Amino acid sequence: MSNLYNNSGQTFKTQITESGSDPVVTIDASSFTEAVYRIYAADCTTVLVEKKLSVPTEIVVIADVDQYGNTINVFKTTLTAADMTMAAGQYKHQFVVTNSDNLKLPPVFQNTVTIVEVCD
Repeated sequence: MSNLYNNSGQTFKTQITESGSDPVVTIDASSFTEAVYRIYAADCTTVLVEKKLSVPTEIVVIADVDQYGNTINVFKTTLTAADMTMAAGQYKHQFVVTNSDNLKLPPVFQNTVTIVEVCD
């Protein structure tokens, strides 16, 4: 995911895979105790948006199908128009999970995201 849109509601799915496995092995999203998605200002310290699995409707676990046709559980994150009031531009975003041993794992993803201006 490289683009999100300001002043717009949107959702996206996040699949957790085992690092370096071949073929790709999906880890069941329901096995994690927490998931946190954040959008940061360019300084990577100011949190502009935060969504958590522990808050109903922000991040939920849903059934999906992987690239091989297998049923898997993934995270679905919902961003509302009210969340996305920042100006168009470049920001940082990341998705982090906590496992059943209460260990916060390295980010599933952490990179630059472009917020695209919506005219209406």
